[in-house]
Amino acid sequence: MPPILSGICCLSAGIRDPLTAASDTFPAVPEIGWRLGPNGREVFPLAADEPGGPIGRGSTPDWVASHQERIAAHLERYFRSVNDASVFQGQHFEWFQHRSSAVAFTESDLLAIGALSVSLPAQSARRLVEDTDGKFGQLLQGCHEVVEHAGADIDLTTCPPAWLEDILSPFNALYDGLRSLYGSGPVITSKLMACKFPALIPIRDHLVEVLLGMERSDAWWMPIRRLLLTGTPSVDSILRGIDGGAVFGHVCVTRRLDVALWMEARARDLGRRD
Repeated sequence: MPPILSGICCLSAGIRDPLTAASDTFPAVPEIGWRLGPNGREVFPLAADEPGGPIGRGSTPDWVASHQERIAAHLERYFRSVNDASVFQGQHFEWFQHRSSAVAFTESDLLAIGALSVSLPAQSARRLVEDTDGKFGQLLQGCHEVVEHAGADIDLTTCPPAWLEDILSPFNALYDGLRSLYGSGPVITSKLMACKFPALIPIRDHLVEVLLGMERSDAWWMPIRRLLLTGTPSVDSILRGIDGGAVFGHVCVTRRLDVALWMEARARDLGRRD
């Protein structure tokens, strides 16, 4: 097996559910936080007066504003290094992503999405990395040109809406190009795009869809942008204000939102849709 695909397979095969893996290195937090329940599964109970189930996209800004300690605990648990049995493999996404090329998809991108529990079929992975006709390199270049023209600090909340809405946008062109790969659905495509533009393209995940009450057919980029901009202070401001220190201080707001919502979906035991 080629080293690239062997590494991906090994990474995927090594992924365990950290919420069901008992850990003797993860301390219990009496007031708020993830801790081991009586059955050896990590739990983060809701308040007694808080209903379970999906939060809903419209209610999420208020939930974020009133649960800032809980969100900080989610981020701390996800990104903190613990033992191999209970680590969240997704915390390594940024490590792999930073080792890729800005102008080409590489093996590091495949490992990055593998850390997020998805993978491309081998044939599609080779097509993407080999890029014999330069298609994906050209699509990436088109995106980088508009980003460089707008400014290096552009993100999902500050970019021109046309980047996300216009079917002729280079980002939509890249999305369509990646979707043309066999086995690359909306979730995998979003994760590949987030490898290159983590602050701009929000990761799509089925559990987060459930938590927000959204369907797989719903648009994603603009609804997440509106969610971040909603509230006083905004969700974006709240997430930026959480001090991640050495644990997750390097993680962009778009990714913080994804992780916080994903962890909350797990805490509510919403499960994965078929």
